[in-house]
Amino acid sequence: MIVGLDLQKVKDILSVMAEYEEVIAALYSACAERWEEDKELWGEMGKEEILHAERIRWISQALEENPRLFDLGRPFNQVAISTAIAGVKKHIEAVRKGAYTRDRAVAIARDIEQSILESRYLEMLKTTNIEYLEVMNSIAQDTARHRHTIQKKLEEIIRP
Repeated sequence: MIVGLDLQKVKDILSVMAEYEEVIAALYSACAERWEEDKELWGEMGKEEILHAERIRWISQALEENPRLFDLGRPFNQVAISTAIAGVKKHIEAVRKGAYTRDRAVAIARDIEQSILESRYLEMLKTTNIEYLEVMNSIAQDTARHRHTIQKKLEEIIRP
């Protein structure tokens, strides 16, 4: 069971994780604006990142309402997530300024989707709560699909 300071710490981390998902969505939006030929791909993935942020906020609410259903799992570092957010924001600016080639932007998206932050969400909390597990599995499946789609796009760009 998560209580007291641990509860607040986990909620703070979840809040920053939701922000991270929103910043990734903003990067994908910038890419959609920059590369018309990939607009649909970036737009769809961006929508899913926004959905991930909403789901993470739901998890925070579920945790607050029933902390006894959850135990701490793999720790996440709030500073590391904030650093990742700052990095993605720099990528957004670079895309908007035209500093990145299309293949570089796709490679960056691949690296983000393969990051520990994106691949280890499910490990943060331990629970038997079915709704939580379904939400986290959905995020994990979306992320795996994003990795696959982005890798295919990168291969398509590099070897037309």
